[in-house]
Amino acid sequence: MSEDAKLLEHKETFRSKFSISLMVFNIALSSFYFGYIIVYLGQIPIKTVKKIFSIDLDDGTASGVLNGCIPVGALVGALISSILIAKFSRRYNTYYKDNAC
Repeated sequence: MSEDAKLLEHKETFRSKFSISLMVFNIALSSFYFGYIIVYLGQIPIKTVKKIFSIDLDDGTASGVLNGCIPVGALVGALISSILIAKFSRRYNTYYKDNAC
């Protein structure tokens, strides 16, 4: 097979450049948002959080737990979503997630 034919075959497997650009933009935006939330939660005064939720931990431990919940929750959500998508369809999973929250 000639080199041009391989390039043409490879080019047809991708969607349009606009669609790929939107996917890349969505990934970049979600990564930015994830980092923003972690930084935002790090700025909340831990004494206020401890008082509101009646937490009996020292400041360092409570801050670590608060900052660690977001990535752990994201991991658990990603794993559960993959299991649910395998069992049901994406359409029903999106419907149930939107109504559960």
